[in-house]
Amino acid sequence: MTRYRIRIGLLLGLCAVALVVPLVPSVTHPTRAYAAGPSINGGGSSFASLEIDQWRAEVARKPYELKVNYVAQGSTFGREQYLQGNLEFAASDIPFTANELQRLESTSRKDFRYVPVSAGGLGFMYNLIDTSGNQVTNLNLTRNAVCRMFTEVDMLWNDPEIQAANPSLALPAEYVRPIVRADGSGTSYVFSEFCISVAPTVWQTFVANRSAVDPGLDDSFRAGGPTSNWPQSWGRSSAALAADGVAAAVADSNGLYAVTYNEAGFAKVRGFPNASVQNSAGFYTQPTEEAVSIALTYADGRPDGTFKLDYSGPAEQAYFPSTYSYIIAQIGGFPADKGEVLAKFLCYAVTKGQRVDLTSTLGYARL
Repeated sequence: MTRYRIRIGLLLGLCAVALVVPLVPSVTHPTRAYAAGPSINGGGSSFASLEIDQWRAEVARKPYELKVNYVAQGSTFGREQYLQGNLEFAASDIPFTANELQRLESTSRKDFRYVPVSAGGLGFMYNLIDTSGNQVTNLNLTRNAVCRMFTEVDMLWNDPEIQAANPSLALPAEYVRPIVRADGSGTSYVFSEFCISVAPTVWQTFVANRSAVDPGLDDSFRAGGPTSNWPQSWGRSSAALAADGVAAAVADSNGLYAVTYNEAGFAKVRGFPNASVQNSAGFYTQPTEEAVSIALTYADGRPDGTFKLDYSGPAEQAYFPSTYSYIIAQIGGFPADKGEVLAKFLCYAVTKGQRVDLTSTLGYARL
């Protein structure tokens, strides 16, 4: 757990050092009244949006009175709009790609930091009834089955692998209806990386099948790597925009037998269950704050401040896949007054924004 404590110290250091601009003394004292500043615009990750929207609402009130706007349209959107200079900050579940970093080098946005602000479990929200018409709320899924559900054509809910993990449930002979992200999503990237790690044969089969019929797929996917753009229009799959969109599709009156991957809190908000996923120790766990926190102790820090995720930690209580979301904050060539607003917002996010009543209510884990 030592690495986990070190991360907390690094995050709290945001409130004591000049991250974005030389911070005024009041930044280290979150309860002190602030002078109103300009509004700042951000966008990107919808995985982190439940927390970001709550923080925005809280800092809009006294004593902060910060004006922070945010559009949740996916991590790819956030990184691209930051790169083009259209946003003061972006939020992303993954770092910039190599191509994006190369493009950044010729822009005024090239000096930036990744600031981890959210941690959560990638939950599998589902809408399922058993053969008697009763709502299923206690579904277990193996890691292999989870990946099959989003890559395999015409999989049934009573598939032998799912039924074996749920011997007490009378699962229906109905087709699984996967709902995937229609936008460039860090969540899609993390989920694909998870499947590559824990179900490589399932992923390789999916890549081969889709690459043979869809020439528009991105190069990373075609090479067997993770992707932010989950293949669409195959089998019984359908797509929806952003985290709230896929959650809405599952919760809809027409969402019976549907399943999606999403930040676990979106199922909680909608009143639907997340599946318990089998970890490498063989235990079925829910994406609770404790289980996510344990899983993320196996992540390794990179020099740029992001983390390389590990989906095979041996702890019995760990939930995988779990991940971080990052704010991308410019540290050079940035207007000082807007930098001050961003710095205060980030300070709030990694201190008061991590209180247990907020994270547990929204379905996240404290940093």
